[in-house]
Amino acid sequence: AICNYPWAASFAGADGLTIAEKTDALYAHMELWIALRTHYLDSSLQRYSQTGINQVVILGAGLDTRSARIKRPDQKYYLVDHPASQADRQARIETHGSYPNETATTVPCDFEHQSFVDQLVAHGFDTSQPAVIVWEGVIYYLQEAAARHTLTQIASRLHPNSVLLFDYLSRRLVEAQQVSREDEALVEQLVGLGEPLKFGLNDPTPLLADSGF
Repeated sequence: AICNYPWAASFAGADGLTIAEKTDALYAHMELWIALRTHYLDSSLQRYSQTGINQVVILGAGLDTRSARIKRPDQKYYLVDHPASQADRQARIETHGSYPNETATTVPCDFEHQSFVDQLVAHGFDTSQPAVIVWEGVIYYLQEAAARHTLTQIASRLHPNSVLLFDYLSRRLVEAQQVSREDEALVEQLVGLGEPLKFGLNDPTPLLADSGF
């Protein structure tokens, strides 16, 4: 298997399966793309963890299960997300009694009014030690200013040996300019789900440099 996620169906629920079926019909290779993304980020996280980095932050955690799937015994995982998202996650976990919820520390954060770094520290995170930050499936749903603010916080307030893993989408796709009908259908579906794409990048390097990396 490219990746192993035994809780996927129960966490997604009926709505998630319906969305998956609609996505398959519109964008047949999306399932493979997401599986490859998961595999790549899992492998990268494990590689950096082998260098002695023992703190892992899942930023915008959603239904992430890496702490249950690939955590080492000496690692600490912190799941940072909005309290409403975390409540939804907990409700789904309670329907799946075998999920090891104790493998991670939940860090609630209202990103519009709170600093996620302050919230991490309040829940035991050590800024004097490096961390791997996984920011998956998030940046293109943010306005550019919010993305820049998050990157600046990571670059300026976390240990300089910390590692950030994130994905992004091209500006052309986000703006639906000169794209295939398949891409247009995906963008339209996300709008219909209330999750429109907002921020695209053709090259993240200038943005990261501007943010202090």
